[in-house]
Amino acid sequence: MAFFMPIAASAETISYTDTYYVDFFVTLKDINSGEIIPSMPVDMVWVKDGTGGTINLTKYIDKRGTFSYRISPGKWSLLVYIDNLSTPEVDYTGESAYTITEDLVTRGEVLYVVPVGSIEVEVSDQSANLVAGADVDFKCKSHRTSAKTDKFGSYKADFMPVGECKIYAASNNLVGSTSAIVAMGRSKTVEVILSEEVKTSYFKSYFYYIMFGAFLVVLLALSYFLIRKRIKKEVREEFVRKVKKRFVSKEKAEKKESRAEKSKEGAKAAKEEKEAKDELNPRARDVMKTLNDKEQKIVNVLLQNGNKSTQATIRNETGIPKTTLARVFQSLESKNVVKVETIGKLKKVELTEWFLGKD
Repeated sequence: MAFFMPIAASAETISYTDTYYVDFFVTLKDINSGEIIPSMPVDMVWVKDGTGGTINLTKYIDKRGTFSYRISPGKWSLLVYIDNLSTPEVDYTGESAYTITEDLVTRGEVLYVVPVGSIEVEVSDQSANLVAGADVDFKCKSHRTSAKTDKFGSYKADFMPVGECKIYAASNNLVGSTSAIVAMGRSKTVEVILSEEVKTSYFKSYFYYIMFGAFLVVLLALSYFLIRKRIKKEVREEFVRKVKKRFVSKEKAEKKESRAEKSKEGAKAAKEEKEAKDELNPRARDVMKTLNDKEQKIVNVLLQNGNKSTQATIRNETGIPKTTLARVFQSLESKNVVKVETIGKLKKVELTEWFLGKD
């Protein structure tokens, strides 16, 4: 009895509750001879596109090489495995895709199938030890496939096309090859001995080491660049902080020095003003008590400048506006404290002899 390829059950179940079906007739023919294949069992797998749903069933081909199946509309793929009960392996395989529509009640198609057999490969080394995990390539006229040997050092390739096939095997730089004639419905056992050594170039042998070294060099260079960039940034930021700190410290020192000088000048001016007041005669001291702030400022400026000055100098030292200064001069003249002499655009102001106690 032949060995049929196992078909995994789908996670989706095809519904049979549809109210419309098409009676689909398939005639099987040998692709090489074109002759019909009659009176044999056929395993088939219907796969509905877009859903992944599958239908697995076995039919018997009639003497006309035809089987039928009632199927619902849609896009379907059909795989068939035909087995002659007198042979140990599957004899034919075929595959096709169909679009079933509702416009027909019945439909007939011809499916050309390929004669196939099986090849069982055993891979061994020169000491006759079977090699597990060896790479195996099958190269036939119309079919190519690859596989690996199992833990027993063998691999069975089913559904191989009839005719000559070349088998190649490789493991650990050792290779071997052989050929086999595949017969329909039969199994052929061959042995591949790994007897030849494949020499690789020096560069290819050390390719991964070279690539790893290059990657490591690039990684180190990139790390050096990033670290250097970071150090430069930190040094620059530290330099800026120091400069700012030095500038702020200098600015604070200058402000402190300026305040000290102003305080010193203010103390000196207050001392000179006090000394000037102390030197005033009794009359002048009495008059000073009757003067307002602006008038006192002007008198103090005159006392500090030898009892005389100009309007421009008084304005600069007191900060009194020019128009206000003229009114203050008139008030002081009316009190016989100062006398104002105009020479062109220059106004000379001096304390009166009466105020100074000389009259």
